[in-house]
Amino acid sequence: VYRNENDREHKIVIEYDGFKEHFTNYDAVNEFNYHYYYSPEDVYRQKIIESYGYKFIRINKFNSGKNPIETLDKRLSVATNDKYEDVDVLRSIHETIDNIQNNGAKECPKCKVIRESDEFKDTACTTGYGRICVYCKKIKTTNAARS
Repeated sequence: VYRNENDREHKIVIEYDGFKEHFTNYDAVNEFNYHYYYSPEDVYRQKIIESYGYKFIRINKFNSGKNPIETLDKRLSVATNDKYEDVDVLRSIHETIDNIQNNGAKECPKCKVIRESDEFKDTACTTGYGRICVYCKKIKTTNAARS
């Protein structure tokens, strides 16, 4: 919790994302697309924390920059600037909507998570894409193999 010079309180959670603990599809992740590969559990937890009024800053090897202290300082300045309070949240919402409208993403009807189109690829389907995401299909396949 931080109080600025106007005595405004800012609640911020800063989290360092370990690669294996916070990302999916490790082979595909890089500094240009990492934000698409956060695990669904992490995104869900972040949204819950934000719903309680906390700002959430993720730090990882892709977004810490050449000077991590300077980068974090800039991100904290933006997070505590009263003018730009909800810019990141609104930008994220707009990006998600654009991605869905341009067929870059869709919601899996089983897990109710919005996922990239590539996560619906299925060579068994005539179109090459299925309705259910690969994660839900893997769970279904794994459970069938255990039976």
